[in-house]
Amino acid sequence: MAQVAREKGCARSTVSSAITRFGLIRDNRSPNPCHKGQLAYVEKMVNGRIVQHKAEQEVVQAIVRMRKSGSSYKEIADWLNNEGYPTKNRTKRWSRPTIYKIVKREEFFVQN
Repeated sequence: MAQVAREKGCARSTVSSAITRFGLIRDNRSPNPCHKGQLAYVEKMVNGRIVQHKAEQEVVQAIVRMRKSGSSYKEIADWLNNEGYPTKNRTKRWSRPTIYKIVKREEFFVQN
């Protein structure tokens, strides 16, 4: 994973999420698999499995549309905060770096 992350210029967690998202590797060694770290914004845990979070996918689509229409990362973050969209951890506000990471992750998945 580290090598793929370096070659694509993204985080290992992004590669790991992509592998899980597309079901490329299944590790059945542990009877109680757990996810280490925070899930991606479009994912949630249901009965020990990572599944897609539909409401969060809609937010990501809005983020991508706004970015394509020329909005800055800060403008998008401000809009999400003003509209009351919850963050993944439900306590912090949206920030420029978070929007950037989401946009770059989506670009990665579109390219691959």
